[in-house]
Amino acid sequence: MPFYLENVVGYDTRQVGLLLAVVPIVLVIISPISGTLSDRFGTRLISVIGLFLLVLGYAALTTLGTNTSAAGFLLRFLLVGVGMAVFQSPNNSAIMGAAPRERLGVASGILAITRTLGQTTGIALLGSIWAGLVLSAENSLSPGGLTSASPEVQVEALQKTITIIVFLIGFGLFLGVYAWQKERKAKGYSHQSA
Repeated sequence: MPFYLENVVGYDTRQVGLLLAVVPIVLVIISPISGTLSDRFGTRLISVIGLFLLVLGYAALTTLGTNTSAAGFLLRFLLVGVGMAVFQSPNNSAIMGAAPRERLGVASGILAITRTLGQTTGIALLGSIWAGLVLSAENSLSPGGLTSASPEVQVEALQKTITIIVFLIGFGLFLGVYAWQKERKAKGYSHQSA
């Protein structure tokens, strides 16, 4: 995203930082609300809603172009932030709730490691996919590197990379809906037998 905002759309570093700050700001505002809702309605339902919003947000990002305005970018990226905020609190709650009381510290540590490791490897992997797509479209590496490729090539590679993200989160959404339905059926059977 920083490459797109700087090299394609032409924002300076300060503007890029401000535009990308929308996600952490939304996380601070919405995560506590999401946590409260998950305590009331259950972690699975709220997690599924969060994943759905993430799919919508990333799908909206596939429409970024060479002339996307700052407002257009913010509206798309805002939805990603809302999806993350809605998903993370109930997901963390479900993980911590599944751990035995005497292992909460270990579970918390593993949760932090997996989150950081996932972000690090995800950025590296998706950056490599983007770079490979730009390189395959350009057929050679220019002296200025991949970010000196034409804006159209960079945007097309970004759109394809984000499409991969949409499918990966979509798969997570499918699994979340499946688990939620399975949990609802199990609760229905336990209420009928009681």
